[in-house]
Amino acid sequence: MFAREEPLAEVMNKFWETEDVQINAKLLSPEDELCEQLYESTTYRNDEGRYVVALPFKPSAPVLVSNRKQAYRSHLGLLKRLENSSELKKKYDNFMTEYHELGHLELAKSASDYVIPHHAVFKNKDPTQKIRVVFNASSKDTNGHSLNENLLPGPKLQSNIIQVLTKFRTYKYIVLSDCKQMYRQILLRPEDCRHQHVFWKPNYHEPAKEFELKTVTYGLTSSAI
Repeated sequence: MFAREEPLAEVMNKFWETEDVQINAKLLSPEDELCEQLYESTTYRNDEGRYVVALPFKPSAPVLVSNRKQAYRSHLGLLKRLENSSELKKKYDNFMTEYHELGHLELAKSASDYVIPHHAVFKNKDPTQKIRVVFNASSKDTNGHSLNENLLPGPKLQSNIIQVLTKFRTYKYIVLSDCKQMYRQILLRPEDCRHQHVFWKPNYHEPAKEFELKTVTYGLTSSAI
């Protein structure tokens, strides 16, 4: 007996079904699903059309207690490093001053138990290059907990590298762009801003003051990387 040959159309269908890549398939963990539900139920746009989001706290997250002493000591150490380098001090002041002038940072109306330390990161570890101020929300409170530990990270947002490379071969022209201060275009809910307090000394002849970050902040678990 001879084996029956399958029609070519059936063979090709089976081939494409086997090779098909489900690029839209989204497998989420229970925590990721919860984070997306929180996002969908709490995100809104204000009168200016800007998006406003909430910090996605874990349901079982403990209440943070004070880390003010540690954060203040960290700030004093930062000030000492800045005093040792006039160039670094100028760049740091310019960065924070712009942060303030754009309304992304404002003087806090009341003190918070938990304060986020911050420091400068240099490109290629060279302090003569452009700096970026990053915020350390992994700082522990006196109970050993941190803001980052209390937040849901959410699902991975980056596209798979295979998908990216495949799409590059699909089109004749590719356009690349970058959003300036992308995170800071998204506001944080006013009731959540109390969790994003920092110390800063805009005038070095005055005591350090407590400020509140008003936008999505890099350095937090919930901020996409």
